[in-house]
Amino acid sequence: MVVDSNQQKTIHQFGLTHPYRLVLDFEETVVNPVVIQHFKADGPVKSLRFSSHGLNTRLVFDLTKNWPVNNYRQFACSQNGCRIGIDIHTFDNAIPSSQKTMDIVSTKKTISTTNNKNLFLKPVLSMPQLSISQPQARNIIVMIDPGHGGKDPGATGVEGGHEKEVVLKIAKKLQSYLNQQKGFVAKLTRTGDYYLTLRQRLNIAREKKSDVFVSIHADAYNNKTANGASVYALSPRGATSEAARWLAERENRSELMGGVSLADKGNILRSVLIDLSQTATIGSSLKIGEQLLMNLHQVTPLHHAVVEQAAFVVLKSPDIPSILVETGFMSSQRESGLLSTSVYQAKIATAIMQGIKQYFIQHPPPATYLAAMEEKDFRYYVKPGDSLARLAKQFNLKMQQLASVNSLLITSQLAVGQVLLIPRKSA
Repeated sequence: MVVDSNQQKTIHQFGLTHPYRLVLDFEETVVNPVVIQHFKADGPVKSLRFSSHGLNTRLVFDLTKNWPVNNYRQFACSQNGCRIGIDIHTFDNAIPSSQKTMDIVSTKKTISTTNNKNLFLKPVLSMPQLSISQPQARNIIVMIDPGHGGKDPGATGVEGGHEKEVVLKIAKKLQSYLNQQKGFVAKLTRTGDYYLTLRQRLNIAREKKSDVFVSIHADAYNNKTANGASVYALSPRGATSEAARWLAERENRSELMGGVSLADKGNILRSVLIDLSQTATIGSSLKIGEQLLMNLHQVTPLHHAVVEQAAFVVLKSPDIPSILVETGFMSSQRESGLLSTSVYQAKIATAIMQGIKQYFIQHPPPATYLAAMEEKDFRYYVKPGDSLARLAKQFNLKMQQLASVNSLLITSQLAVGQVLLIPRKSA
């Protein structure tokens, strides 16, 4: 990288870890926020940040890993100004091993800055870049199951219309909303008016390696006053019968249960593994159901205020959290009419989407995008009125922690447009 300018000032250079950063402190220099717009990340440098304290400025280069960095070199000044260069090596044998460290000893030399106090930086590729393939975090897969279909119409509405049609429309809206969320991919067990057995629906979820199974239904009852939404998870009785089926059926013996193969396990160990997996899965299902109820309650009455448990076949995946949502009563004059409207279907779908998203933000599966985000800091762009004290309170952090992560003093003033790293977890 190079820094071009036309006036000499004093600079301190050092490195920081967790995360890896290269820091340059300039004395008697003020940086215009537009410098961020002029900087283009490349190779080992993923972003640039700055902060000002009085007439002093700190530039922080966020590095992709612990790259070896040489102390800066100052070139002769010319009529066009001055230049310094900083080499960041991406080859293990690029520099002597004695220099291969981010724990760079603080140095003090001179660097030129512009008379108008604007500093512009640009990366220079002084050597070939080594391309390193990084495994990408996967998406959370949500399998949405519109109930009934084909020869099975489900409940019939007061004014005609069938459950199979209503729930398919809600399911498609839910799929669309989830697919707009970063880190989620939603799929449907059926996309049209055709019949699937209950076991076929479960098999589709398993084949697609789903993280959660959501079956969408609409209720009906002889009592026309019955109304409201309900959420169901598998009951212990249903789990017991399903465990027995898994042990009895030969084709299940080669399956994976929660990522563990059952192929080489005896009956007793298989039984224990299935039981443990089911217990964890039901627990997750109940938590997802609670999130759904909280969100559904914002748009519709609840028929049951808690997650109900039943032995529904579609809930019997032993290692995929599964819930069944009754979106309302087709037998209710009011709800049957509402469920037939696109606006109400959208409200129900949005509530379900929010519940699913909230659960997985709190409980992200390993190796997923949300899990990766939980482990990483995220970037925040300073807005008018922001201060370290205000942001520390907003993100539930200690002010010293926020300052340290960003290589700032607790007395540092923030500039609008400045980029800060916000730790995802308190230290």
